[in-house]
Amino acid sequence: MNVFRTPLVNVINMKHELVLLAQIIDWEKIGKEFSVYYSGLGRPAVPIRKKVGSMLLKQMYNLV
Repeated sequence: MNVFRTPLVNVINMKHELVLLAQIIDWEKIGKEFSVYYSGLGRPAVPIRKKVGSMLLKQMYNLV
């Protein structure tokens, strides 16, 4: 099995609590809210969903 060519839906449990949470979050609204902090100049930014998702995981699992 080539992991890099296999769609994630075939590898991860789509009923996992984090997958379900990601499906109910309004990522478009979050993107609009955070977009004011992004500039169109310079190096491409890390996607907002990745940043917010990382912050959520940090909070949920009480990580420093």
